[in-house]
Amino acid sequence: MKGYRPVHRPFRLGLALSGGSLRGAGHLGVLQVLEEHGIVPDIVAGVSAGAVVAALYARGMPVAEMIEEAKHLAKARLIDWDVPLRTVLRFLLRYPFYRLGLSRNPKTLLPPGLIQGARLEAYLHRLFLMYPRRSLPCLISATDLYHTETVVLGSLPSLSLSPAHRYIRLGEHEWPRAVRASCALPGVFQPARLRERHLVDGAVRNTLPADLLFQAGARRVIAVDLHLGELVDRNMKTFIDVIDRSLTLMFADLAALRLSSYPELRLAPPIPDIGWTDFARIPECIEVGRAYALHQLPLIREYLQRPRTPA
Repeated sequence: MKGYRPVHRPFRLGLALSGGSLRGAGHLGVLQVLEEHGIVPDIVAGVSAGAVVAALYARGMPVAEMIEEAKHLAKARLIDWDVPLRTVLRFLLRYPFYRLGLSRNPKTLLPPGLIQGARLEAYLHRLFLMYPRRSLPCLISATDLYHTETVVLGSLPSLSLSPAHRYIRLGEHEWPRAVRASCALPGVFQPARLRERHLVDGAVRNTLPADLLFQAGARRVIAVDLHLGELVDRNMKTFIDVIDRSLTLMFADLAALRLSSYPELRLAPPIPDIGWTDFARIPECIEVGRAYALHQLPLIREYLQRPRTPA
């Protein structure tokens, strides 16, 4: 936000991680390179898949262990479908009668999402228990469906944000639910309830939370945007591809507008376009993120050594 002045203690370097579903594994390759070259953030923020990586990294889980965990993600069985066949059949049977005005709208038969999300939350809970010590401040973003505002969930004692944002300091037991909320892609995952709020994917309102880090007092921010790289290899063969590409362009422009007043370094690894269940390609995403970060090291170092523009 132009003219914004953070009121928090300054952080030397922040790291912001975008969403990207399984493509979020690319963040791990970038993180690995940053750590190997002594570039360690003082505060992290993430949304959706980036929220998973940011929260675990902030908690102290080593990047090497996150990479190994990601490579075996398929075995975790994170998908718990919530659309029984009988529900689909009832919907199909009632829909023609609804069109004729002889039945109520059958959409009331459908759940708020195809996937419950309980397995994902249980999986996150297990990982969080393995690393009980929090080492870095962390902010993750979700969207409140009813209040139509961005809800920032974090570990800082307080946070003064721009309008249309609400900050909630999380209790220790609330982190798995909060991360699941940030990952709840609307229509796919059911909304997560947290403190009487109905929360979905933070990318609905903010696809790259670099602005949150600047508002928290970060002097410099490296922002890893996995959506920009998606434009490189996408072949548009179906109407779904056309809609998805159009939304990606829209989100990219919105992110650029939101961050136009901030001096972040935007990294865009060319992560390949993979499906939600294409777990076998996770190592490929990690390696692409790693190779890209290695190539961008001179730019990253130049950014970190650049004289800071006065706020």
